[in-house]
Order: sequence, then C-alpha cells, then structure tokens
Amino acid sequence: ETGLLAEAKVDDGEALGAWFAATGGWGRTKADEWRAYRLCGAAGNAATFGLTKGKHRFSLTNRSGMGLNLDRIVLVHK
Repeated sequence: ETGLLAEAKVDDGEALGAWFAATGGWGRTKADEWRAYRLCGAAGNAATFGLTKGKHRFSLTNRSGMGLNLDRIVLVHK
C-alpha cells in the first residue's frame, strides 16, 4: 500500500494537496489501522480557511483513485 493523494478546498479557493499514508487495513478488526490526519499548507502548518458567516462547501477530491475509509472531517474554530 502506498497511500492516497487528494486535494482539499473550500468554496472556489486554492486547492491544498493532502496525503493520506496507508494504514494497512480498513480498521475493521485492528484499532491501530485508524489514523488522524491534519490538513497542512505548504509550510507544514495547519491549514486555515477564512470563513465568513453562512454556507460554505468543503471538497476533498481523490486524485489517486484508490479507496479511502474516511470517518469524519473536523473543523476547529480558531
């Protein structure tokens, strides 16, 4: 397994590359197959999005074509 490359973006903003390293399985029987990932910018810092009040669209586009078992996306108010 090699991992998965994706692009993440909010609304029509700039896309950020997101790399999800392989975990070795789907987490059905082994808890250590689950991982938490932080979306980071080019400098390695946590990605931030300047959101205004109202609705926004967050998209995560799979660029590798491999499967991804994604349980949740967490946005943290700063």
